[in-house]
Amino acid sequence: MNKQETHVFLTAVNQNDPRVEPSSYAVSVWQEQLEKLTPAQADAAYRAFVRRSDDKPTARQIRLLAQSLIESARAQASARQITHDTTKITFAQWKVKYPGRAEQCWRDGVASVRGSDVAACLPAPQWAVGAGSVVASVGGRL
Repeated sequence: MNKQETHVFLTAVNQNDPRVEPSSYAVSVWQEQLEKLTPAQADAAYRAFVRRSDDKPTARQIRLLAQSLIESARAQASARQITHDTTKITFAQWKVKYPGRAEQCWRDGVASVRGSDVAACLPAPQWAVGAGSVVASVGGRL
C-alpha cells in the first residue's frame, strides 16, 4: 500500500475505532508496516482482528494477521491443487492397475527389515492382497 491508500485505510479504521488516529505521523508508521500488502489484504486482516478482539489495533498486529491470512490462503490453494490433480490415482486404483505389486512391495519391505526368510513365511496383510484398508492396519506389528 502507498501512503494515500494507507491514509484511506486508516480513515476507515478510525470510523470504526476512534482510538486509531489517521494523523500524518500515524499514516507513515502504518504505511511502513503495510507497504507490502494490498488494500484488500489489509482490510481483510482488520476485519479478522475486529472479530477476534476489542483491543486497539496496531499496524504490527494487522501486518502479522494479514501475513497469516495470506499464508493460509496459499496453503488452501496448494491443497486444492494437489487433491484435484487428475494425474493422481487412489491406492485401490493403483492395485487394479498393477495386480500383485502391493504384496510384492510389502514383501520387499519386510525382507529389507527382517530378512527374506521371514518375508517368505509371513502371510501378506489384507490391504496388500484384498480390498482391506492400509489406514486400518497402521500400527499393527509384524
